[in-house]
Amino acid sequence: MRPAPDAAALRQARIAAGLTRDELAVRAGIASATVYRLEHNRTAQPNRSTLAMLAQALGVDPADLRSEAPAPHADAPQTAREGGRHERPA
Repeated sequence: MRPAPDAAALRQARIAAGLTRDELAVRAGIASATVYRLEHNRTAQPNRSTLAMLAQALGVDPADLRSEAPAPHADAPQTAREGGRHERPA
């Protein structure tokens, strides 16, 4: 299993570098929407090359952008807190 991107670490590294999502996307050669999805845990595990391009654009080690926990899958059921339905017991 590939290490999942750490959304908070990616966002913090981007902000520390003084970059907008669009600027990071241009530097990394990826779509701005991809940066958004990664920062909001809205994508399945990205390719290692995507993380490597982001890390290089941010001037950090790729390991700094990873967590060992699996990323939530886009089709995973949402909890009530995440915006999913919450049914009351009868």
